[in-house]
Amino acid sequence: MKHMLPTSEVAKRHTAEHIFMRTLTNMLENVRVVKVEHYEDINKIFLEADELSWDDVIRASKKTNEIIREGRSVRIERYESIKEAKEKYPDLRAYESRISGKVRVVVIEGYDSSACKMPHVSSTKECIMFLPVNLTKVRGNLYEVEYYAGEDAVFKAIEYTGILVKILRRYNVNL
Repeated sequence: MKHMLPTSEVAKRHTAEHIFMRTLTNMLENVRVVKVEHYEDINKIFLEADELSWDDVIRASKKTNEIIREGRSVRIERYESIKEAKEKYPDLRAYESRISGKVRVVVIEGYDSSACKMPHVSSTKECIMFLPVNLTKVRGNLYEVEYYAGEDAVFKAIEYTGILVKILRRYNVNL
């Protein structure tokens, strides 16, 4: 169920998603975001890809967290049209069929440019951490990645590590 999240929390989660998706598009061909959902308890990215594996998600997450730690600036630029925005940013990520008229572009310094209306942080460090926890192939080439970002990601990482250690001990195996 959707709950109203504070704008600052949505900004952390959504900016982390931008970094993750740029990383995926740098790694894989034919990947694009279809929809993003932010719930109180989890975040979801629905994306189209020819193929996406858990190893791809983990590899992209490592790079995402590197970019987060670097503290790159995040700024908003406005353009009269998608064409004008693409002239400045040829690799602009945009769901063009949904865009008409003026365009708001979110620029992550030296890393990503995306057409987006959602709130964002002003530095990638504010995202704190990106933690993917599930990958589901919904149907055809549609995938869903569930993730945490911000302080939630840190606490969930500790919680999940605790669960993993209990399982390892129960079966007398080590990592």
